[in-house]
Amino acid sequence: MSIAQSPDHTAPPAIWHNLLATDGDRQTTVSAMRTSRDLMATAAMQPPFRIRNHPRAGSTKR
Repeated sequence: MSIAQSPDHTAPPAIWHNLLATDGDRQTTVSAMRTSRDLMATAAMQPPFRIRNHPRAGSTKR
């Protein structure tokens, strides 16, 4: 991947993060969200936080 440079040194950088470009990126993001949801459902996180009612909140499918 090449880096595009503007001849105008005052121009803001054009940043292309390429987020979620690969299947591995998407799988990692989904896994992280599931782990976060599981952690927020633990007793240690209650009652300061509540898990929103989500259809898959009780799902064990990973």
